[in-house]
Amino acid sequence: MKPDPALVTMWRVIYWTLQVLSWILLPIFQSYLYTGEFLAIFRWLRAILDNLITYSIMLLVGGLGLGGFCIYIAISNANDPANAQIISLDLIAGLGLSLSNIYGLVLLVGFIGYGIIAVPRYLWETSNDERQLQLYEFTTPTIVEELEELENELLDYLGVCKILERKVDSTHKQFKNVERIMMTVEEVIRDHPQLNKAIRRSTSRDVDDGLLPKNIEDLSRSDCVKIHRLLQKAIREFSSKQYQWKHLQKKAFILQDVIHSKENSSDMKVASPFRSPRPKVVQTIIEKPEWIYVKYLRSLLLKLLALAFVPFGLIIMWCEFTPLFKNIYATKRLSLSILELIIMSMRDRFAIQIVALLILGLILVTLLFAMYRVRILYLFQMVPHHTDSYTLFYTALLLCRAIPTMCFNFLQMVGVDPDDGVAYFAIYGALRVDGLRIFGLLGGFIVDYFPLLIIVVAFITMFKLIERCGTLCNIQRFSYTGSNMSDETILEGREILHRARAKKLRQLQNVSAEKISSSFDKLEENDLRSAVNISLDENEDFETRIEIDDNIKLVEVNEDNYDYDDFSEPQETKSSHKSRLDRVYEKHGRERPNPNDYSKNTSFTDTIKNKLKSAKKNFDSVL
Repeated sequence: MKPDPALVTMWRVIYWTLQVLSWILLPIFQSYLYTGEFLAIFRWLRAILDNLITYSIMLLVGGLGLGGFCIYIAISNANDPANAQIISLDLIAGLGLSLSNIYGLVLLVGFIGYGIIAVPRYLWETSNDERQLQLYEFTTPTIVEELEELENELLDYLGVCKILERKVDSTHKQFKNVERIMMTVEEVIRDHPQLNKAIRRSTSRDVDDGLLPKNIEDLSRSDCVKIHRLLQKAIREFSSKQYQWKHLQKKAFILQDVIHSKENSSDMKVASPFRSPRPKVVQTIIEKPEWIYVKYLRSLLLKLLALAFVPFGLIIMWCEFTPLFKNIYATKRLSLSILELIIMSMRDRFAIQIVALLILGLILVTLLFAMYRVRILYLFQMVPHHTDSYTLFYTALLLCRAIPTMCFNFLQMVGVDPDDGVAYFAIYGALRVDGLRIFGLLGGFIVDYFPLLIIVVAFITMFKLIERCGTLCNIQRFSYTGSNMSDETILEGREILHRARAKKLRQLQNVSAEKISSSFDKLEENDLRSAVNISLDENEDFETRIEIDDNIKLVEVNEDNYDYDDFSEPQETKSSHKSRLDRVYEKHGRERPNPNDYSKNTSFTDTIKNKLKSAKKNFDSVL
């Protein structure tokens, strides 16, 4: 039975589009982002050059493999002249595409094997709020430590840039490139104001300027590009880790409030100042059903979902075995695949399509879940709501290589043969993967038996063999078991979160309830700002009004001179405010106004109160 020519053409276009995306376009786009070059044309050239180097290495390895392949064919033809094979361009191209698809098969085996165990385990563990909170507490010290290391690394590069700005004058040949580097520095300081304070605090520290030549006149364009590339990389890693820390805080604080609300049965509502605000009408309607769901239903539903996913994982593992029985004469005609039996039991074409899409959707969810949980150093890590462009391109690249193989593997599991007239099987299977069968036993082993490694990966994941090896090697991130309540790391993380929550609640006292959610995601951007502030003069951006106690005491503060220690209690005595503000006014040559003069004017006070209510309010970061 021949497949529909229109479907064959469509799948051929899709297949080659994915091949071009995964091997040419996406790697170039990914490299373009962090080349360190200053102009677009040079970024493209650098990205293409970097990928050409990679492709050259691949071609070198492929050339060696091709030489071995030719020797193998020559020996085979000499031993068996009757079945001699002719080396042609089609044969070599088929072999290359087969090896490309094997790469996608490796990704599929790893992700699916991990996902079919990790998904139900994650659902089961998430159903226990207390255990999940312990996991957050265990993760906290590691994230804080990594964030501190990345911040120090970024500060080192910012220090090098400051040295460049100071030493390179307008007559230097690289002055324009240094200006472009400083634009990146200004952008990161604008996005992360706390770095500006950290740079001022670290001015006395010796900065490693090994990236700079001894004689600044010898500074070349390649030096500037290298510094810019390292700076971009440090910014990307720091921003990602900083958001992970903020996201972890928010999840931990909300979970603490959920646990407290479950224990407090009198209110019958889930109250947390860190959650996204809701309209009062909606909150009134759903607060009691929400409390019932959180207290009685959520844990049960998550456990039921976990238990329901277990049979799906078992079915997938069994169906990976069934293509092997097609090679046995006695079982060749038997339909042993459960997925094949489900498809064959349906007579309606539309129902078959819906069921096939549902099965593929579950497999894809498993693959994506595993992909989101994988971390490859700082090169690849999916961060919820804050995945950078570099990682998104990496993810798209992996999906373009894994999804075609996933679809082909699905056809094998449902018992599709090359003679069934399936268009996709004709494009991907017979022409692309079976090219490896020319290697005899080796090719047949890879095509038919390699998917069975899903079971091996699932076995490793089920018994946490990697985590156990990491624990034996004393790797910190693998040492959590969830059963040791007195674990030192958990206690340390609990203390860090306790201090962070206490400080956050102090800051929330001056923040409007409707601004909490939007402000929480931008904590680090307001690290140098007061919780409640409003500009006194739109033309003078360094002046701010602060409300103290019950009286409206208006003072002018320079934000650049406002120093706040993240772990120290705010000083609220009049003497401390007076001494600090006096120094600020003295520096700017301005006369400090008398707060009592403002308090006498009732109308002016009411005006300021109204402005404070309507102004956009932010609160600064915790750590």
